[in-house]
Amino acid sequence: MGLLRLLLSFAVVIAHTHPIPGVTVIGGSKSVMFFFVMSGFYMHLVLDRQYRDHCRVFYLNRFLRLFPAYWATLLIIMLIGLSGSPLIDGGFSFNVAARNFGNSAIGLLAAIPNLFIFGADFLRQLAVDHKGNLAVWRNTNPESIFKNGLYIYLWVPQIWSVSNELLFYIAAPLVARLRLVFLGGVLGGVWWMHSCASAGDLAWRHLLPNYNFIYFMLGMASYRALPIFARCPKSGLIVLACVPFAYFALDGLSSHAPWTWLPLAVCIPPLFLLTKNWSVDRFVGNLSYPVYLTHFIFTSRATPPEFQAAIVMGMAVVSGLLIHLLVERPIDTWRNRLKQKSAPSAPAA
Repeated sequence: MGLLRLLLSFAVVIAHTHPIPGVTVIGGSKSVMFFFVMSGFYMHLVLDRQYRDHCRVFYLNRFLRLFPAYWATLLIIMLIGLSGSPLIDGGFSFNVAARNFGNSAIGLLAAIPNLFIFGADFLRQLAVDHKGNLAVWRNTNPESIFKNGLYIYLWVPQIWSVSNELLFYIAAPLVARLRLVFLGGVLGGVWWMHSCASAGDLAWRHLLPNYNFIYFMLGMASYRALPIFARCPKSGLIVLACVPFAYFALDGLSSHAPWTWLPLAVCIPPLFLLTKNWSVDRFVGNLSYPVYLTHFIFTSRATPPEFQAAIVMGMAVVSGLLIHLLVERPIDTWRNRLKQKSAPSAPAA
């Protein structure tokens, strides 16, 4: 599970740089949706086993997991930007600060997602013209030299996905308690929301939570099947656990249609059962989030296209290691204490 998460973060790096000659992997947006499926599975898992009846502890733990690493990324951006290094490039860089302060109204609007992540997905749906007028960014009204999407005001533009995650976390404790029949009703409801969003005219509709909640729900539904897979022979689990990697390597998801993700969601529990006790795999997986956060810092037009993805991946891994060891590891001590306090007591005989 950890290796798969890191590979998905690498796929996002490739999508934001240049293709590696001879290498075909899943696309960037579908990699994020892949993450959403796995996140839905994991959140149902921890809510069932560690945070049952401890909703506030769950929220605090999620805060400690996401925000310190994100704020450390902002600090890296500021330090590299102040140094004048050519590592950061274009609008996705320290130059965003000058743009934010140059237009106080839009800068104030962008301050909320820049500091607290919430709203980054909705900000991406807006555009501003050369006179400073805001408008909804639609497919029929594309970006031009006279109109720019508000993503140029985000220090870390890819945090739209983390904003989706935060909204999902708010609802997850309630959804995890639902009986199977009601969970199926919620699954049908978010499937309908996805269909409505798909028919819309927003330029970045696939970034919105009403479009993506279906993938979280597929992951939560797959957790409910975990006891069934726990009784399967190991050989069968190994075969099923290979399916997600085949999806990754062959870009087997032909579309964003939720039904194409069902086989993938079904194969997450077997992969979890086989690797849940692998400490090295867990460590590798912990690097996926800081790699995802920091990779945009190191994109530069000065890098030869054929080497750009590899260079950015290498530098993102180094920065991810630093964030994990210096920021996340110490905070994990607090998170583990919270887990122990909230762990449900053993039932009576």
